[in-house]
Amino acid sequence: ALRLLLARDPLPALRDGSDGALDEIEDERQSATERGRPAPRVIYFDLETQRSAEEVGGWHNAHLMRVALAVTFDSKTEQYRTFRESEVHDLVTSLQEADLIVGFNIVSFDYSVLRGYTDTDLKALPTFDMLTAIHQRLGYRLALGHIAEQTLGVSKGGDGLQSLAWWKEGRVDEIERYCTQDVALMKDLLEHAEQHGHLCFQTKRGDRVRLPAPWKLDELVEHARSGNTRPADSPRSDARSKKTSGRRGRLRLVQPAAAGRNAT
Repeated sequence: ALRLLLARDPLPALRDGSDGALDEIEDERQSATERGRPAPRVIYFDLETQRSAEEVGGWHNAHLMRVALAVTFDSKTEQYRTFRESEVHDLVTSLQEADLIVGFNIVSFDYSVLRGYTDTDLKALPTFDMLTAIHQRLGYRLALGHIAEQTLGVSKGGDGLQSLAWWKEGRVDEIERYCTQDVALMKDLLEHAEQHGHLCFQTKRGDRVRLPAPWKLDELVEHARSGNTRPADSPRSDARSKKTSGRRGRLRLVQPAAAGRNAT
């Protein structure tokens, strides 16, 4: 069983109206530039489909689901961009130009969907799949919405099934809003992990616990470039794993989340 240890001190919280976490991350990027190397170009990416797994005969046929639209956030331009199905090749080109692509279940799902449009080996691109890293740490999966609510105090405005319904109703604007929110949540979660070293989730017993997430952007970029398929924070990835309790590390009970982003 996973060991739960009581936290001795309250979790740090950002001051109201403060962008402290973002400021520190920006300072790191500026330091990298000052050392003579540019800040890495990170693209956060998510897509929604036109068809469900049931409609195409199973998840193994994800390449038949067809793209409804995709949304990216590019750290180089600091802008979100929406790609329609007719622009998928532009999307693939954008992904190929990134130093790191960040997604949630991106390797198993998003890349599989895009396989219906390109022969490019997307899995060979420098990628950090947050869900894969979480699964490696816990041994089971967690939903993006659940992690966002427990960590940031933010609820998702829909789900994949709702997105499919919107597509059938022609409400593409709702799909775009939903997909953009998912990309923003991934970005916020990675920045939270980089600042605080953990995410939060709720166990089946109802305990809200910290999930170790020692994710540093520069390390993730170098790890992805190396072609290593094991997540950079895997407990077996370096000598620091000896300090953890078993293969999956330790989880710590935390106080209830406050409302609003960056609640912990």
